[in-house]
Amino acid sequence: SLMARSAFVHEQANIAGKVLLGDHVHIAAGSSVRADEGSPFFIGSNTNLQDGVVVHALKNKWVSVAGEDWAVYVGRNVSIAHNALVHGPCYIGDDTFVGFKAVVHDAVVGSHCYIGIGAVVVGVEVPDGRFVPHGAIVDSADAVERLPLVGEAHREFNEDVVEVNRGL
Repeated sequence: SLMARSAFVHEQANIAGKVLLGDHVHIAAGSSVRADEGSPFFIGSNTNLQDGVVVHALKNKWVSVAGEDWAVYVGRNVSIAHNALVHGPCYIGDDTFVGFKAVVHDAVVGSHCYIGIGAVVVGVEVPDGRFVPHGAIVDSADAVERLPLVGEAHREFNEDVVEVNRGL
């Protein structure tokens, strides 16, 4: 893995394969970031993966970002909360929050989104600035169309979490 000098990976986290970590990325204890089957992964600056997060990907499936193929691409200022699962092929846009025990798989999630606790987002494209309610299952275009816009409180919440994890 290639990481910026300012990135922090806890000694009890597991990173394997081709993983690029940007500035001030924080990977907490018990996280598993495995680019051993699907590869490579990108995790952008100021992004935090909290305790027990799993990032993995299917083989030979990618999302294309600026002409480059990534099994998993996570943007800047993203918070992935405790025990969430991000399974590629997958794209998560800048300033997005992924809640505790949420699952994101084979999906494109825009920037400034908020994915609630235990939500499942699979096989869809979620536009920028959408709120996925706690426990929701978003697996069709119809389900995506019903998603409300993110509120100011959600946006501020992620900014606070990003700031706290930079401090850590």
